[in-house]
Amino acid sequence: MRNILLAIVMALPAAAGDLSTQIISATELKTLDVTGNPAVNAIRFEGSRGNVSVDGWDKSQVEVRIIKSTTGLYDPKRHPEATLLLDAIKVAPETVQGAIVISTSIPEHDRKKVRVEYEIKAPRGMKIEIGRHSEGDVNFVGMTGDIEATTRHGEITIDTPENTRYSIDAHSRYGEVYSDFEGQDRRHGLFHHDFSGGDASGNAADAEHKLLLRAEIGDIVILKTHAVHAEPTADAR
Repeated sequence: MRNILLAIVMALPAAAGDLSTQIISATELKTLDVTGNPAVNAIRFEGSRGNVSVDGWDKSQVEVRIIKSTTGLYDPKRHPEATLLLDAIKVAPETVQGAIVISTSIPEHDRKKVRVEYEIKAPRGMKIEIGRHSEGDVNFVGMTGDIEATTRHGEITIDTPENTRYSIDAHSRYGEVYSDFEGQDRRHGLFHHDFSGGDASGNAADAEHKLLLRAEIGDIVILKTHAVHAEPTADAR
């Protein structure tokens, strides 16, 4: 495992001509190998909040980039205060029984003062589990394995290769569900929207993988990508 911690300060003026106050942010980057014995075949989020993006690639590694930032502006004298605030956010990717578990802990009294973003790159076929994601959008691009995601407040978007064969079970309590895949829409009252379906023919019984998606407040969008572009090799670069 390689563990790199980068602190980044982003200048954002509070008003015209005032360059002394800034949003303070820090980035943590970890790369984990998934070819051990036993092999790692899933990523599980616990306690996540903030925007999440998971991009599929053709490497046998998982790259976890965590961006922590303040929601308010800090002048130079208060930078140590902001640093302590960010240090209190604990995001710990660990390998546990064949899965990479990304757990997040933020002090309750600091949650309105900070934001967290998760940028993940993973082998395309890995299973992704995001349970009880409190707030923020969740986006998947180029993944072909099972995906289970539950959000309290935020949109779920999945952009997957068109030849992927999924069994789909999606429900938004206060929002819309849209799918490029064949399936059946069901509405309950003014707000509840369900969608269920299968592969390109709508046959869930023949599907190889499943999408289990739940949004309390927010839309669910399932799109087909016509082609997946492999990551360039070092020689190609």
